[in-house]
Amino acid sequence: MTDTPLADFLPQVIPYMPSVPDPVALDAIRSALIDFCNASHWWLVEHDPVTTLKAVATYDLDPPVDAQVIRVHHAWHDGQALFPSSEDELHRLLGPTWYERTGTPRYISQMSSYEVMLTPTPEVATTNGLRMLVALAPSRGSDAVDEGLFNRWAEKIGYGARARLHETPNTTYYDPKAAVYYRRLFAAAIGEAKVERNRGLTRFQPHLRPPRGAC
Repeated sequence: MTDTPLADFLPQVIPYMPSVPDPVALDAIRSALIDFCNASHWWLVEHDPVTTLKAVATYDLDPPVDAQVIRVHHAWHDGQALFPSSEDELHRLLGPTWYERTGTPRYISQMSSYEVMLTPTPEVATTNGLRMLVALAPSRGSDAVDEGLFNRWAEKIGYGARARLHETPNTTYYDPKAAVYYRRLFAAAIGEAKVERNRGLTRFQPHLRPPRGAC
């Protein structure tokens, strides 16, 4: 993955809002990127393979530097597709002792942006057994972002940053009407990115159905 510094987005903001200090503009750009990625899931990558261990159900997510995992879109254990499921769904599907089950994993639950859980808990170790396709967003402390986001969406990210800045009261650049205008442009870009990503996901992997016959 090749990164683009957030400062490269400044030409999408500063010429239109010259009174905005660069650090403030950069923070707005970062926030706009996070909002864009959270809403669209456009930034997809293949997670590094994870070795699963006997009697270990939870595994850390390890995103690239300056990034966080928003969602695990698809996952496979030992080549078999895993069905994404919440704890409530697992309780409904497998009963109240679902977390005690061991065997071949059939479900994956994203516990946070840092961790996933497999159910049943693996009963054997599998080298590089867990593979995932994950959606990313920049972390709050990021200074750079994947160049694909810059090349494809720089202008639209600028709309989101300008909307945020125009929404800031007690500043020389506070402008509610401009904020509404740019917010609409930004929302339209997110909608476009969703369509683009969903088409890509449809080509990548058919819809997964829950496995039958709970272990």
